This record gives sequence, C-alpha cells and structure tokens, in this order.
Amino acid sequence: MIDTLKAVGKQRTAESRGAAPKLTPWIPDSMAEAKAAGITDQDLLDAVAFYSERRPAKTRTNRRNVLSLGPLMAFDAFHLVGELLTQPIQVIVAGRLGTTFQFEDGKQLFARATNKKDMLVIEGAGHYELYDKDEYVDQAVERLAGFYMEYLDA
Repeated sequence: MIDTLKAVGKQRTAESRGAAPKLTPWIPDSMAEAKAAGITDQDLLDAVAFYSERRPAKTRTNRRNVLSLGPLMAFDAFHLVGELLTQPIQVIVAGRLGTTFQFEDGKQLFARATNKKDMLVIEGAGHYELYDKDEYVDQAVERLAGFYMEYLDA
C-alpha cells in the first residue's frame, strides 16, 4: 500500500510539471499475459478469464488513471450504511475466501445495516464465479426470489 501511495505521489508531481496522465491496467489483458507474469492467485485468474474470455474484452476498459488509486484506497463505501440504507437488504457473497475482499465487504455491509437483512454465503464459490456459473447463480437467484417475495410483494 505504501508503495502504491508513493507511486501516486510521484505521478501527481510529474503531472503537475506537465507530464501526461498515466494509465495502468486493472488486471492483465489476457490469460496468456497473466500466466506469462507468473500470476497464480485464483481470484485474479478468475477475473481475467471472466473479463477477457467469457465477456468480450472490447466491452470493458481495463485502464485506470494512476492518480485515482489514492482516493480509491481511502474510500469507505459503507460508512453511512446505518443512516442511509433503510430498505431491507439481501447480501450474497462467495464462500471461497480470496483476494477480492468481497467476502469481508459483504460481512461489513451486513454488520452495518440496521434494517431487515439477510446474508447468504455460497460455499465453494469464488467472487467471479457468482457472475455466471449456474450452480452458484441458481442458489443466489433462489434466495433473492424469496427475499423479493417477502419484501416487494404488494
């Protein structure tokens, strides 16, 4: 994290002196690139597979401005959940702990919600597998259907 913040500071200084904005990829652009880089993290490989193979790469932008990393690292999406999230909430997370931190984020969101809430952990699933693997999507849809029937049924 410190190295990232140092890189952001260096780039901010460079841009203040007239350098062009620096764009960097979120993830490798292909599985071949990920393997060539020696990446073995399953979550990262799942992300690359999903965004570069199962979803056409031309539908996404895989670049971010280096200066955006500072604010992203400091951002807390959940700090006002208790005050602003007043409707019932269904939290669904993948049960395979990984490096996306989505499991931890889901637990935090659930803990901070003060309204009617339900949480489903889909055991064995990775974060990106919840996007399009039938065995996991079906579990999520079944839980959501019941949740919607309870809270949206007029």
